[in-house]
Amino acid sequence: MAENARKHTVPAGNETNVTRQTIFESALQSINDVIPVANTTERSQVVADLVAEGVGPAPSRPVIVIRGDAPGLHRIEYSTDGTVWLPASGVLTFASKALADSWATANGGLLAVNDIARIGSIDYRWTGTAWWAQVSGLNFIRSVPFTAATAVAVDGVFSSAFDNYLLKINIVSASSDGGAIWQLRAGGTPLAGGYTGQYLESAVGIGPTRTDAASQTSGVMGRYAAGGGSIDLELFSPALASAKRYLHRSFDQTAYHRVGGGYNASVAAQDGIGLAFPTTATGVVKVYGYA
Repeated sequence: MAENARKHTVPAGNETNVTRQTIFESALQSINDVIPVANTTERSQVVADLVAEGVGPAPSRPVIVIRGDAPGLHRIEYSTDGTVWLPASGVLTFASKALADSWATANGGLLAVNDIARIGSIDYRWTGTAWWAQVSGLNFIRSVPFTAATAVAVDGVFSSAFDNYLLKINIVSASSDGGAIWQLRAGGTPLAGGYTGQYLESAVGIGPTRTDAASQTSGVMGRYAAGGGSIDLELFSPALASAKRYLHRSFDQTAYHRVGGGYNASVAAQDGIGLAFPTTATGVVKVYGYA
């Protein structure tokens, strides 16, 4: 037997005694047609039958099915091992985020950045390390609570999936008043230098006063009081190969208001941030990405 241009097994030119049984067992089994199945149970049975015939799925001979109970545009699926099935549409579907995460952990080598998974009614994009929801406006990435802390590391949250990021820091209590500072991080290593900025600060009957800071080892952001405070830090292009710019604003429990901004000229991509408090603080930081 030989293989023709369509990769079907056919009698060789010098074979004159090919039997009907050989044609059925070899030639017809080599045709990779699309197999209709009702559901995943029947799909598994098809694989078992093919394996029993010695023509199970393989990278050189994928099995292709059209599954009746799959979503309308995603019914054609293929597999090279009979276990992992990929939709021909290129859009994965999962019942929950947990199932999507589990699948990505087991089959990360099949994924490329910007691949799509549909979980319920929301599309998620693969960033190379995680699934992120694709919704208009801000895209929630992570929430990191902290208790009686003087430092908080938030790593692995910045990537090329988004140009810009917003951190919302809610401090519910602290051992005393203080002003928070921060450093960008790459792989857990701080970017310790090059922060230049200024801010205005005012309170009832006070200010505003202006403070300038050039070439500092960390960036300045909001002020908080012992009774709490809220801080927003907006970062532009932290994970891109370009200079980093930022804006910050805050309001604390004693009615101090601070607003400012600055830049860091480093063009090295950063994937995280470290926050530092001069006093112990309790609260939560939430990270969002946007275009």
